[in-house]
Amino acid sequence: LKEFAASSNPKEQAILQKRLLVEEKATLQDLSAELQVSIERVRQIEERLKEKLKAFILEKMQRDHKEDIEV
Repeated sequence: LKEFAASSNPKEQAILQKRLLVEEKATLQDLSAELQVSIERVRQIEERLKEKLKAFILEKMQRDHKEDIEV
Protein backbone atom coordinates (compact mmCIF):
# COMPACT_ATOMS: atom_id res chain seq x y z
CA LEU A 1 0.00 0.00 0.00
CA LYS A 2 2.94 2.35 0.54
CA GLU A 3 3.78 2.08 -3.16
CA PHE A 4 0.16 2.83 -4.08
CA ALA A 5 -0.09 5.76 -1.67
CA ALA A 6 3.15 7.22 -2.99
CA SER A 7 1.67 7.29 -6.49
CA SER A 8 -1.46 9.13 -5.31
CA ASN A 9 -1.97 12.87 -5.16
CA PRO A 10 -2.39 14.63 -1.78
CA LYS A 11 -6.21 14.62 -1.89
CA GLU A 12 -6.25 10.92 -2.74
CA GLN A 13 -3.77 10.23 0.07
CA ALA A 14 -5.97 12.05 2.58
CA ILE A 15 -9.05 10.11 1.48
CA LEU A 16 -7.13 6.83 1.48
CA GLN A 17 -5.86 7.41 5.01
CA LYS A 18 -9.06 8.85 6.48
CA ARG A 19 -11.79 6.91 4.65
CA LEU A 20 -10.41 3.59 3.38
CA LEU A 21 -7.72 2.48 5.82
CA VAL A 22 -9.39 3.19 9.15
CA GLU A 23 -12.23 1.68 11.13
CA GLU A 24 -13.78 5.02 12.03
CA LYS A 25 -14.06 6.86 8.74
CA ALA A 26 -13.95 10.61 8.45
CA THR A 27 -17.20 11.97 7.09
CA LEU A 28 -17.47 13.26 3.55
CA GLN A 29 -18.37 16.62 5.09
CA ASP A 30 -15.20 16.68 7.23
CA LEU A 31 -12.99 15.80 4.26
CA SER A 32 -14.82 18.32 2.11
CA ALA A 33 -13.93 21.08 4.56
CA GLU A 34 -10.34 19.86 4.98
CA LEU A 35 -9.67 19.51 1.24
CA GLN A 36 -11.71 22.59 0.31
CA VAL A 37 -13.82 20.76 -2.27
CA SER A 38 -17.48 19.80 -2.41
CA ILE A 39 -18.83 16.70 -0.69
CA GLU A 40 -19.68 15.32 -4.12
CA ARG A 41 -16.09 15.86 -5.27
CA VAL A 42 -14.76 13.94 -2.25
CA ARG A 43 -17.15 11.10 -3.13
CA GLN A 44 -15.97 11.13 -6.76
CA ILE A 45 -12.30 11.08 -5.75
CA GLU A 46 -13.00 8.23 -3.32
CA GLU A 47 -14.72 6.17 -6.05
CA ARG A 48 -11.87 6.81 -8.51
CA LEU A 49 -9.37 5.91 -5.80
CA LYS A 50 -11.13 2.59 -5.14
CA GLU A 51 -10.93 1.75 -8.85
CA LYS A 52 -7.24 2.69 -8.98
CA LEU A 53 -6.55 0.59 -5.90
CA LYS A 54 -8.37 -2.39 -7.38
CA ALA A 55 -6.37 -2.09 -10.62
CA PHE A 56 -3.13 -1.70 -8.64
CA ILE A 57 -3.81 -4.85 -6.60
CA LEU A 58 -4.78 -6.88 -9.67
CA GLU A 59 -1.65 -5.75 -11.52
CA LYS A 60 0.52 -6.58 -8.51
CA MET A 61 -1.05 -10.03 -8.20
CA GLN A 62 -0.51 -10.72 -11.91
CA ARG A 63 3.09 -9.55 -11.69
CA ASP A 64 3.74 -11.72 -8.63
CA HIS A 65 2.06 -14.72 -10.26
CA LYS A 66 4.14 -14.28 -13.40
CA GLU A 67 7.32 -14.14 -11.30
CA ASP A 68 6.29 -17.36 -9.51
CA ILE A 69 5.85 -19.14 -12.83
CA GLU A 70 9.21 -17.94 -14.17
CA VAL A 71 11.12 -19.14 -11.11
